[in-house]
Amino acid sequence: MAEAGVLLLSGLCLLRGFVLDWYQLSSGSMAPTLLGPHRHVACPHCGWNYACDALDTPPPGKRALCANCWTWGPELASLPIVGGDRILLLRGAWGPCAPRRWSVVAFRSPQRASRVQVKRVLGLPGERIELHHGDVYANGRIQRKSLTQQRAMAQLVHDAAHDPTRWRYRVQPQGHGWRSQGEGFACPPPQGQAATEIQWLTYCHQQPLGPHGSHREAPPLDRHAYNQNRTVWQSFPVEDLLLSCRLAWQGEGDLCFRMQHGSQQVLLTIALPAGELTMTIDGMPAGRTRLAPPKQEAQLWELSTFDGQVLLAVDGITLFSRELKPVAAASGDASRPLAIGSRGLSLAVRELRVWRDLYYYWPVAANRHAGDRRAVTLGPEEYFVAGDNVPISDDSRSWARAGVPQQLLVGRPLLLYWRSRTVHILGWQISIPQLSSIGYIR
Repeated sequence: MAEAGVLLLSGLCLLRGFVLDWYQLSSGSMAPTLLGPHRHVACPHCGWNYACDALDTPPPGKRALCANCWTWGPELASLPIVGGDRILLLRGAWGPCAPRRWSVVAFRSPQRASRVQVKRVLGLPGERIELHHGDVYANGRIQRKSLTQQRAMAQLVHDAAHDPTRWRYRVQPQGHGWRSQGEGFACPPPQGQAATEIQWLTYCHQQPLGPHGSHREAPPLDRHAYNQNRTVWQSFPVEDLLLSCRLAWQGEGDLCFRMQHGSQQVLLTIALPAGELTMTIDGMPAGRTRLAPPKQEAQLWELSTFDGQVLLAVDGITLFSRELKPVAAASGDASRPLAIGSRGLSLAVRELRVWRDLYYYWPVAANRHAGDRRAVTLGPEEYFVAGDNVPISDDSRSWARAGVPQQLLVGRPLLLYWRSRTVHILGWQISIPQLSSIGYIR
């Protein structure tokens, strides 16, 4: 038994030296995908859990602000600091297969070779990279994500299950149709004239006006609770959104989804139980197809407008996608970007969440602006990389030499194996693992 233990330990040491490596993140440039040193916050009002950057000392009296319900929490300085995430790194993982766009890579810093950094690949060797209204363009073409990639990169904007007041949702027409039910919403079978009208449940985004609890309607911004202890110089409205929910239906009628993307209003109408889908843009026909009849029991529905396309998926299977015109400017209806509608159906919705895409731009420090289509042309063995925490990440967008040479690639971050939080037990501070965070890095 002792010999077996020695052999196992020796094998792990060899693997660590030549195949695997353990690495702890020292910054929050990839948050919230991967966290650096941070403070863990549990909102006392809605129960939402989030992390705040801990690299800087917070000013006296500064309190945490929950981005889900806009309620003030404890003072940041009173919360213990938790170490950065620990990840398992697969050395030389690429071999003959080069990193793909949107994959996460580890590499030696072009500025300091002794420092290992973790970022996401946006541009591939030889490409001409542009950042325009938050999207990535390679050789003049917008680069789109698959459903799996959208899920990996999506940033949570609002979780209705953790907002007991549901004040961000509006019912149209008022006094009819939708009502709050448990941790979700329900639209009962319509009666009379209401059976011919679309009963809308509309997401209405809010932004706080100050420290006194007042709010106003405004488009979602590229902000994250993680950065509230950091100075962020730029902020942009984001119109690439994703709606996810568990949806069950009964009866015969239309299930509708309405999205505002730039100046375009997109309407998807699905006739149930037949499964006939019709898409209109600003009232004009834009697509039609027949879906496999969706099940009546609760299924995971996902609808997104990431990267200039509409994508509809049920239970992880993409059923419909269509290209949209590029966003030219934020629209007047950007504060009410998403809605679920019922005409003639009985609907039950739970686990209702709104997400946003990452919004890429050239930092002001580099004398660039989000609207400028400034291009960077990569060398034959260079990669354009950026952190998921776009507002604070130091990466190819601001480096004098944008591309990361292939010979500096270390490997592929494979597994997040340790993320902890601090709890108080009998006067002791104890770090315990967050088991729900353990998983593959995408």
